[in-house]
Amino acid sequence: MLSASVLINLISAVGLFVLLAGIRRSATPDALQSRLVWLIGMTAGLFVIRSISWTTGLDLFIRAEIVFAAPLPLLLVIVTEAVLRRHAPFAMKVFVTATAILFALMGVIGHRGVEPWFSYALASVQLITLIFCVSWLMARERDARSAAENRTATIFMVILVLAGMLFFTDYTSISNAPAHLGALGFQMAAYVM
Repeated sequence: MLSASVLINLISAVGLFVLLAGIRRSATPDALQSRLVWLIGMTAGLFVIRSISWTTGLDLFIRAEIVFAAPLPLLLVIVTEAVLRRHAPFAMKVFVTATAILFALMGVIGHRGVEPWFSYALASVQLITLIFCVSWLMARERDARSAAENRTATIFMVILVLAGMLFFTDYTSISNAPAHLGALGFQMAAYVM
């Protein structure tokens, strides 16, 4: 199981780095592209670090994995803001920012003493963020947007749902999936966007 998961993460990381190179070579980046670059870059880095962590079991990489995972909900909200060209509610921004800081600090100081509760908390924050972003995309004012903007928002929403289902296979304390498929889900989402 672990070797398949490592392979999926490494292949996804390579694919995301190739995608990043393509985005950076493209025309002048707009707000959405700039934010996607951050999200894709952090996630690709997470996949590399996670692969090393799973392969070696070294505490440094286990901690770095959490530090890289911590800001992903915040980055997801920021990308959703760019897709909708609207600011997220202040309370949601505070929530994802505070949890990103908290989880990053836990990654630095260590979280093994509070497992599996730490994984449950991280997965809950990611699920809450995913539900928020999908709900916000569903509730958008379709009449105030162009057909292309509505299409982009709909595609992003569907991909979030599909990738989210795969993403939760990465939590072995929650899922009994034969392999961790979150990297595959994120790569699929990144290429569609």
